[in-house]
Amino acid sequence: MQFGRVYGFVSRTSETGRWLTVVLDTGRELRTVRDEPVTPALPSEDSAWLADQLVQETIGIELAEEGWEVIGEDTPEGEREGEHRAIARSAVYVVRKL
Repeated sequence: MQFGRVYGFVSRTSETGRWLTVVLDTGRELRTVRDEPVTPALPSEDSAWLADQLVQETIGIELAEEGWEVIGEDTPEGEREGEHRAIARSAVYVVRKL
C-alpha cells in the first residue's frame, strides 16, 4: 500500500491569466499530475475554490485510474515547490493506493 498527498495551486501568467498545477507527493517522489492553463467559468470566481475543485477532479479521474483514492484531508505545511507565484491553493488531500 502506498500513501501520498495531493494538492494544487493556481498562479497568474501574463499569457493565459491563470495556471493550475496539481502535485502528488508520495514522500519518495514529487510528481506533477496536471499542469495547464485554466479559465474560470465566471470572471469573479474565487481562485481558491477553483483550485480545490480542479484538484478534486484530478483525483477523481486521472489518479483514480491509477488506483489512488482519498482517505482524508491534511493541513498545509507552508509554501511548497513551485508555489512562490501562487495566488491560491487547494486543500491537501491524503490518498492511498492499494
